[in-house]
Amino acid sequence: MIRKKYIAAAIVAVWFLGVDSSWFVHDCPDCGYGKDVTQYRLFAIPVHETIRESLTIAQHVAIDLGVPCMHKNSTKWHKHRWWGLLVCKSPCINGVYRLTARRKRVRTFYGVFLHELSPAPFSSSGGTSQTAFAGQDKKAATTTTATVKIEKQPWPKTLPERMVAVQTALQRHDGPATSKQIAAYYTRASREDIDILLTTLAAVGNIRQLADGRYK
Repeated sequence: MIRKKYIAAAIVAVWFLGVDSSWFVHDCPDCGYGKDVTQYRLFAIPVHETIRESLTIAQHVAIDLGVPCMHKNSTKWHKHRWWGLLVCKSPCINGVYRLTARRKRVRTFYGVFLHELSPAPFSSSGGTSQTAFAGQDKKAATTTTATVKIEKQPWPKTLPERMVAVQTALQRHDGPATSKQIAAYYTRASREDIDILLTTLAAVGNIRQLADGRYK
């Protein structure tokens, strides 16, 4: 009977010390890229692995332009370790760790090419180019301060075009603007996407964010 107890205790000890589920977090401070790796391990040797990647708009832009970030400064940390698949301890770090910090992780790594994205004339539905939004007369704009109703332009599909569109709308706007005001220039434009694009442009120096939160 005593021998069976020792054997049972040994099995339990081996299970809790040798088998674990670990969650590792990879973060790149240059582009905001994140990767979550979950591993089932036997004596610290992975036997099964699941990877979940999280791409940022800045990284999509870099990929589209052919200069993806290589994540040379990427960091890795151990978030959870479930001993015996039951007990989370050493480490067991809870809380939001990526969503709140993502917008702060745009570095000047992208300034190399974002500064090359200059506003381009808009095209009307007929294919002709226009340097101002429909309904805005250049002469009237210099002689009156009356508000002109803006006819919305189509929201671009690709990220580089969206980056240019946001910067162009900001330059066309009479004074500093918020993401809501920029969104008013386009159909089906997401304020969240525009807010991220404005933050990216401000981070690389293309535009400036004022103390009241507006951009110019």
